[in-house]
Amino acid sequence: MMARTQIVIGYSFGQGVRRTTVIPDDDSQVPTYVAWLASMGEQVLVGTLTDYRFLGPDAMLARFLGRQPTTDRCAIVNAAGYVVGVIRADPTMDRHPLGRLHRDPQMKAVPGQLASGLGLLA
Repeated sequence: MMARTQIVIGYSFGQGVRRTTVIPDDDSQVPTYVAWLASMGEQVLVGTLTDYRFLGPDAMLARFLGRQPTTDRCAIVNAAGYVVGVIRADPTMDRHPLGRLHRDPQMKAVPGQLASGLGLLA
């Protein structure tokens, strides 16, 4: 059995937000997890378990990217133009069955509001 010295972090490149953290049973599983996360459209950082323990995954990612993450808050806007929900997502990668995702960095969206007055629609 190989040693466990690495972790795998999946993240949204545009937002710099961590989406998934995997601690494999041993380092032989790292390539499998890298391929799995990449197949879902996530960017991947392979880091050390030591950094994970001392810094945490978000600090590791910010250090790797050289910037802090942006907000991943998104409004779900239906075909009629109303906010029907608010979730954490990346509109460049994710989809939602209730409508289109729009970034909501100023956290203004509330379900039931007309999205056009919130500055969400381009």
